[in-house]
Amino acid sequence: MKGFAIAGTASGVGKTTITAASLTALRTRGLTVQPFKCGPNYIDPAHHAGIAGRPSYNLDTWMLPIETNRSIFRAACCDVDVAVVEGVMGLFDGVSGSSDTENQPFFRSLREFVASGRPVYAEYGGLMYLAAELTTLDGGRHKMASILSLAIEMLTHLESFGYTEVELGEDCLIGRRGTRLRGHCFHYSRVTRAGNLGRCYRARQVLTGTKNQEGYCIGNVLASYIQSCRQARAVAL
Repeated sequence: MKGFAIAGTASGVGKTTITAASLTALRTRGLTVQPFKCGPNYIDPAHHAGIAGRPSYNLDTWMLPIETNRSIFRAACCDVDVAVVEGVMGLFDGVSGSSDTENQPFFRSLREFVASGRPVYAEYGGLMYLAAELTTLDGGRHKMASILSLAIEMLTHLESFGYTEVELGEDCLIGRRGTRLRGHCFHYSRVTRAGNLGRCYRARQVLTGTKNQEGYCIGNVLASYIQSCRQARAVAL
């Protein structure tokens, strides 16, 4: 098996475009190609998978131990001809939402699911869907699923970015009190009203050292802007 990485000096220099083109060219030649993404970007792997015809996996040496990354890489490459690794800071999702009338059936199904008592764990855009209200950049206010008493507004600037350390302040859906987790934030929106919702995360931004209470929880629902890594949760637990 052969492999190569595609890197760049900054975001927006074309890494994702070149990766997509490389995956397409290799598949056109009849090769089986395995894509990977460095860092906590979960959007680019979806593009990779659509082109490569197989899942793309994240490799992240901050969230996961070195040996776990190696295991992910070895397992994914056991039957391929070429591995293509896209470097960090490619296309990132800019947290957007919609509450058009056509979404109301979906919101009703969410409320019914929550009422059934089954667990609901939401990250990032999922948190926005569970909120009561979303204010868009044009000043419009839209009703969301109203499962959590959150008001959220979209912003023109990046509100939070970077790796995040989390300690669970109480038992919740993803672990016991005192459990430490690692995750990532990247969003262009913020919570402007949280009502009396409990917050079970003690979060710290690694780049700035900023600390805040996060992880909005009520009953069988837990929602957060922080995207935690499934494998990192398994290691922590």
